[in-house]
Amino acid sequence: MTNSKHFNVGRRFVLGMGVALSSLAMLGVTAPAQAAYPEKPITVVIGWGAGGGMDSAARVAEKHIEKYLGQPLNIVYKPGGAGKVSHNLLVSQYEPDGYTIAIANIPNQVIQTKLSDEGFRLNDLQWVANQAFVPLTVMVKKDGPFKTLEDLVKAAKADPGKIKAGAPGATSGAAAFHYTWTKITGAPITLIPYSGGSKTYKGFLGGEVEVISSNANWAVRYEDTIHTLAIAAEKRSPLIPDVPTFKELGYDYVGNLSRTYSASAKVPKDRVKVLSDAFAKMSEDPAYIEDMKKVGLDVDYLDSEATAKFVAKFESENGDAFKIMKEKQRK
Repeated sequence: MTNSKHFNVGRRFVLGMGVALSSLAMLGVTAPAQAAYPEKPITVVIGWGAGGGMDSAARVAEKHIEKYLGQPLNIVYKPGGAGKVSHNLLVSQYEPDGYTIAIANIPNQVIQTKLSDEGFRLNDLQWVANQAFVPLTVMVKKDGPFKTLEDLVKAAKADPGKIKAGAPGATSGAAAFHYTWTKITGAPITLIPYSGGSKTYKGFLGGEVEVISSNANWAVRYEDTIHTLAIAAEKRSPLIPDVPTFKELGYDYVGNLSRTYSASAKVPKDRVKVLSDAFAKMSEDPAYIEDMKKVGLDVDYLDSEATAKFVAKFESENGDAFKIMKEKQRK
């Protein structure tokens, strides 16, 4: 049975608290409100070197996002493994409070979970937003001997392994692209992986490699030195309209890299939505769109859910490519 004395005391306490709170409200005194997120800058961890394609995309976002998020971006570099180091840190070292995110490159971050049992898993991550897709391209020197993809393939077949191609990362999406396009064309071209885009370009200019297997924004950024032979897109890019697609050249192949923002799976969903909504608004800003074009990127926004579906689709459709890369890795 309930002790009536204790019950009455408790009831008087609750009533008393209600009167006190009502009195405070009448005096204009309110309980402290919970601060709105975000209260401070958002750190973006870049897992590639400064000056490359991922850095360029993040720098454009850095320039424009504060208008829509209310806070600026603070960029830090943790290069290594084509984004593997930065994503390992994202899920194991940084506080999952929404104040640290990373920039990701799909397929890189998917490939990494397929080639190794160590480090982050895809279910350790959630996707904030996708900002752009970049078709993959085969590029050579503008003043070099190769004017068409056919020229390059013919020369490679005449002297197997002599011609070398650079790509940013041994297990990157660009590397997977290299293995795929050389297989479908039958061109025995040796891959030389570099630790980042800027080093790849430096090796290309220095004559260490004759070809670059990477994304289309290189062709825009370095149009004075690069000649693009083919683009792995459904249709020609408005950024490089004179470049034929692989399909036009007789190869049924499409391949993209993404510019995607990721977060730890432990970050509260409401905070991820705040970030995703800010990226959505920024993606409609003509000044942002124009600055993205300057670094060779067409804006193609996907929210968190749509990005997750894109990642899952890539994962399900590329089992054979993962097997090829894993075999190359063993050798």
